[in-house]
Amino acid sequence: MSKERLEFHVGMFGLILPFLVLFIGIVWLAFAGAPLPMAFWVPTLAGIVVALILAKNVRQCADAMIKGMASEMVAIMLMAWFLGAALGYVLCHNYTGWGREYMDDQAYEVEEKAIAQPQKPLSL
Repeated sequence: MSKERLEFHVGMFGLILPFLVLFIGIVWLAFAGAPLPMAFWVPTLAGIVVALILAKNVRQCADAMIKGMASEMVAIMLMAWFLGAALGYVLCHNYTGWGREYMDDQAYEVEEKAIAQPQKPLSL
């Protein structure tokens, strides 16, 4: 890979546009009620395609993306994300027994506090 600077057809806007596509796509998923990691591939792929379309040297852009995805920090972040999702799934679907008990205990404590200390009505 050469040490040339990666350039885009519309300058700085071409550099920022793929990130905007990704960000707007994820925000749209959140407001649509589907902020699931399984759905993130759509805005991610759209951002990658936009970056490749706007790049002056497509091969250099693809090489930079692959090099960025192969970094150790990205691998750590992805592993933490995947393990967090797996643990959340296990706890929510009661495969351990502990998750349901913990959540029930927390809900029970909140309910007890609400009953023990009734709120005063707001007066205007």
